[in-house]
Amino acid sequence: MSQPTATIAATDAAAAENPLDGGTFTVTLDGPSVGTTTVAYTVGGTATSGSDYAALTGSVDITDGNTTATIAVTPVDDGDVE
Repeated sequence: MSQPTATIAATDAAAAENPLDGGTFTVTLDGPSVGTTTVAYTVGGTATSGSDYAALTGSVDITDGNTTATIAVTPVDDGDVE
């Protein structure tokens, strides 16, 4: 049996430092997970992990029978105007 294909989309792209407003990415499989499916991801761009946003794990688990999981992005208020 083949593994499902995963896609990712920013479902709340309006993250901000002040006032604090987190962002959300949703990972979606093209079919239901059989058991737990772990989806690995990488982060790119100009924001810096740990100083611009709380560090992310690099993977998300989609549990048995489900097709989605979310990745929460928590901004860090570093005092810089960005």
